[in-house]
Amino acid sequence: MPVLKAFDGISKGVVDVLFQYGGFDAGIDFGFAAQTSAMNLWPNPREVKIWLSQFGGSDIIREEYAKYNIHFVGPQVMGAEAIHSNVPLRTLDDFKGLKIRCGGGLIGAILEAVGSVPVVMGPGDIYSGLDTGIVDAAEYVTLTEDWELGLHEVGHYLTYPSFHASTITMALLVNMDVWNKLPDDLKAAIDMMNYEAAWHYDFIPASSEYLVLKKHIEYGNEHILISDADWEAIKKIAVDVAEENRAKSAYSDKIIGSMLDYLRYTGEIE
Repeated sequence: MPVLKAFDGISKGVVDVLFQYGGFDAGIDFGFAAQTSAMNLWPNPREVKIWLSQFGGSDIIREEYAKYNIHFVGPQVMGAEAIHSNVPLRTLDDFKGLKIRCGGGLIGAILEAVGSVPVVMGPGDIYSGLDTGIVDAAEYVTLTEDWELGLHEVGHYLTYPSFHASTITMALLVNMDVWNKLPDDLKAAIDMMNYEAAWHYDFIPASSEYLVLKKHIEYGNEHILISDADWEAIKKIAVDVAEENRAKSAYSDKIIGSMLDYLRYTGEIE
């Protein structure tokens, strides 16, 4: 099923279960993209999980999906993404005018804020997009999956970790009619499976990143680190972008507001 049709598919019961990146559903409500990533505002996946489980994040998300006949089982959170590019991205100025594949949402908004031109593109088109010059750069989940997709062959500069997504939150979803028909013991089993899967989703990719980063470098790609000064600059931009996008919808306001409240509570942002 095309990624941009999957939300409608599970809402209507065409499919029973969906593991989804909310950025693909920004056209339905921008809040679904906002729940996926608050750019580099999150210091690590652990803080996202604390917000989700103990500060109401999952409750807000579950309530919103229910409006579309979808049950939100729970989140899966992973760490920082990379950017593969055909030009070196050493400073924020290098992002100006850059055509970059992304998943939309707040990630697209922050890339626009630094002068880039976001291009929403499904995973299956990323390799050819970079190879043919449709885009100058691309971001897509973990370094390990990037390697398996072959992005090291077509993007010879690797900016990692990148500011556009210090963490990503995926959603395990079940059609509400299907969920309501399940007995309580199976619902509990699915909930526990999600907790187990979330553990693997975080730590297995994180551990493999060390090995795969070495493979990227050995292949001949250049590993670029963003300077501390640019990290501080982009964090201020990220807060402004998040605040601006609260007005996109009632859900955007609620989910972004909850994130920012938590990050201010912990002292991560002012």
